[in-house]
Amino acid sequence: MGNVIESACVSLEHSYQFTDLLYMVKRTSGAEDFGWRISKPCIGAGQPAWLDRHAFKDTKVGVWRIFMHNAADDPNEYAHGWRRVDTIYPTDLKENPDAILLWRTNMIQHLDALEAKRLASATQ
Repeated sequence: MGNVIESACVSLEHSYQFTDLLYMVKRTSGAEDFGWRISKPCIGAGQPAWLDRHAFKDTKVGVWRIFMHNAADDPNEYAHGWRRVDTIYPTDLKENPDAILLWRTNMIQHLDALEAKRLASATQ
């Protein structure tokens, strides 16, 4: 995922209904990790300077990925990465599977709309 380029991404910069939340991320190990954010990564995190609340559609598997981080102050605990929408949800929905499904559907629809705008502006 490290080769994602800005021109292939959509920005969630003004999507406060999604960026003002804390998230649970299901890690590769299967562990649930709480406290993740959709925001600009910490300075010195080894990410490109342009990266700030971005998502892209992984066309190989047809899923949206959102750049997230855990905002840990300790560099030994700091983690970040492109997380699939189907592996995240807002922390406050933890005990409500129906609300999580609805949230994911709304997020995908929002990302699809942003992608349609990005593609339309690219052809102009």
